[in-house]
Amino acid sequence: MELIPLVFLAVALAIVLMCGFYFAIAYFGLKFLFKKVFHRSVDPVILLAVITICAFFIQIGQRLWYHQSLEATLLLPPIAVLFVLLRRIRMRNRQR
Repeated sequence: MELIPLVFLAVALAIVLMCGFYFAIAYFGLKFLFKKVFHRSVDPVILLAVITICAFFIQIGQRLWYHQSLEATLLLPPIAVLFVLLRRIRMRNRQR
């Protein structure tokens, strides 16, 4: 009986559900923070960019904490997201 593909499917589904759950917690938590604490609405793209930057900073911090090698390619995605974030904020400020 071939149970190994079913195990891989179960592991993949568990990872997808766990990542989706943590993303939802972070997304709605930041949305609530901006709405209730800062008293302003926020663009969903900006929220996604903040979550992405935080996730990459956590990954970089883990590599530094456990004394693993830090490749320069690990820094490229947060820099790209930062450019998208700044461009979106600038476009939003021009519309006002």
